[in-house]
Amino acid sequence: MNASSSPSVGAILRAAALMTALGAAPVAAAPVTFDLTGASDQGSIGNTRTFTSGGITVTATAWSYLTDFQPAALGRWSMGLGVCSQSEVNSAGCTSPEHQVDNADYRDYVLFQFSSPVDPLSLTITTTSSADLDVSYYVGTLTLPADKLQNDTYATLATRGFGSRLDDDYSGASTTRTATLTSGFVNGLLFGAREGSTNDAFKITSLILDKPALTVPEPASLLIFGIAALGLAPRLRRRVQ
Repeated sequence: MNASSSPSVGAILRAAALMTALGAAPVAAAPVTFDLTGASDQGSIGNTRTFTSGGITVTATAWSYLTDFQPAALGRWSMGLGVCSQSEVNSAGCTSPEHQVDNADYRDYVLFQFSSPVDPLSLTITTTSSADLDVSYYVGTLTLPADKLQNDTYATLATRGFGSRLDDDYSGASTTRTATLTSGFVNGLLFGAREGSTNDAFKITSLILDKPALTVPEPASLLIFGIAALGLAPRLRRRVQ
């Protein structure tokens, strides 16, 4: 090999310019869908269910609220996730339609925790009765013990990292709807039947979220790499002569 076979300064500059241009191009992340349906299983008080898709793991738990949050049973059926409060489980009364996420007596919630920050976009919910499909939810970056809401109240949710309550009422006539979420990148979502209302009940069929875009080198970093490569060029020439 002789000196003529080593890369020229012009070639290195052209390669650095190409890398800089490629690095400046944004890389979008496709939405990730979680199917929450399954075989009939009522679950037990305080149980946990996990779902993984697109490199993200979602941990789900059930909660019911009368004067504060208490653990509930997170069930999974062909139409999705539902909640049975402790009183429903103890009275053997958690059958259809009581095993939905509802606001009859107790208000039911499902807490979704994400393995890394995501942007929750929407949930599909379906009712098995003549109930309404109005919802209330909270999103936030949770602090410990994020998965233990027991004895918390609405007033203390902020100490866990949740933002203010968000309501989304539904005026349609269908028994299935997609509830669009107002969020941003968070690691927790508390989703339930409408607060301050009654006759809202549903199962949660699916969840769609966005992952952050892939991290790519910044153009400035790539330019530095190109300049460093130029500095090595004379050594390469001497080594191959």
